[in-house]
Amino acid sequence: MQVSKILPSQIVDVNAEYRGVSTKTLMANAGHAAAREILQRFKKPKKVQIFCGGGGNGGDGFVVATEFLKKKIEVEVILAVPESQIRSAAARYHFSKLPPKIVKKYSAKIPVDGDILVDALLGIGAKGKLKKPFAEIVKKIQKATFSNFQFPISNFQSLVSLDVPTGNLKPDLVVAFHSSKNSTNEIIVPIGIPKIAETHFGPGDVEFYFPRRVENSRKGENGRVIIIGGSSEFVGAPIFAATGALASGVDLVDLFVPEVNFQATRKISPNFLVKKFRGNPEFLTREAADEILEFAKKMNVTIIVGCGLGKNSETIEAVKFLAKKCRHPLVFDADALLSNLPKFISKKVILTPHAGELKRLGGDPKQLAKKLNTVILKKGRVDEIISPDGRVRWNDTGNPILTVGGTGDTLAGLVGGLLARGIDSFEATGIATFLIGSAGEKLALKSESITPQMLAKEIPKVLEDGK
Repeated sequence: MQVSKILPSQIVDVNAEYRGVSTKTLMANAGHAAAREILQRFKKPKKVQIFCGGGGNGGDGFVVATEFLKKKIEVEVILAVPESQIRSAAARYHFSKLPPKIVKKYSAKIPVDGDILVDALLGIGAKGKLKKPFAEIVKKIQKATFSNFQFPISNFQSLVSLDVPTGNLKPDLVVAFHSSKNSTNEIIVPIGIPKIAETHFGPGDVEFYFPRRVENSRKGENGRVIIIGGSSEFVGAPIFAATGALASGVDLVDLFVPEVNFQATRKISPNFLVKKFRGNPEFLTREAADEILEFAKKMNVTIIVGCGLGKNSETIEAVKFLAKKCRHPLVFDADALLSNLPKFISKKVILTPHAGELKRLGGDPKQLAKKLNTVILKKGRVDEIISPDGRVRWNDTGNPILTVGGTGDTLAGLVGGLLARGIDSFEATGIATFLIGSAGEKLALKSESITPQMLAKEIPKVLEDGK
């Protein structure tokens, strides 16, 4: 079982801090390990030049410089950016430990003359074409290290990259932190990242994946959700799902409910676009499902099915129809999780069963996810998120206060909302469980009891903390 694909360091570092290992400590560990590996593999240099950017990779370089100074080696730190552009607090902290006299702001006049050159310019998160002055620095380093292939040997300069090479540099050694980055001449060193920072969702995932609104975007371009729920017996469930969807930041939520619930539902909030099921006034039928699909036909929308639908035989047939015919992203929750639903799913969806519902669906979530090409959220004290490609991650946030009725509907709405915002289904599901659990933990500090509405109202606050 594949626990996880390699996560970006931006996610892992933030999740590690959430789990008690600070970015400052990880950076120190990375720099110590890199300096140790360089000194073990190369003859002790007279002079080391370290080229640093303003991000975490540059921070690693600052620690390497400190370690070389302890060994009485001449060190020159060449900053590619102004000191004011050192972004992370951890990098600024380690920069403050350097003697000012060894730091130089990069200019074209600075000679590249170290016995060892250390590339700490840009980390794994860098994308696109190199900009000034990084492109110019890379060219200068390339020109200097070309002497590796020339005589006399006294001109030899070794190049080491921290974590990943910048641009098209071809270093003699790449010191990769924590995991392989698939570079040539790479060695991997541990830096103290706890395993749980990768196996469990956390604020790093929120920060990395959550979309920011485009400045000139228009209504509807930041996600639209349709919720199909409710019956004569259950009025509140689809409303709770709608509040969860709104908490994700989607622009529009369309709420389809039976006629008997219509007036009560539309009085709850002016933020929902409430519509009646066609046909039977008390529950969903295939006729109503067909009309909803026609309504959604030309929309870019995510559809959530199941909250409070009930188990009327006609409703069961309508759910099967939706599973088979719908071509939009789907979230099936609660009453939509029928025992024979897997036979009807014709596209990739998200299923959100608890243990009892999962047993009804076939039992083994890993086999089910693979068979149906479907993300499965196995809800429990520790939530398990299973991808069809074999990835599994967990969420351990939450509190017994979340056993109150309606919180599962709020979760389903949030999953669908994040999916509509453009987050991939696996990450949308995991982030939603993390946010719901975290919101529950915060509310439990204030009260012994909550409502789903209180939970939905807390989600944007947790979301802002995570971003």
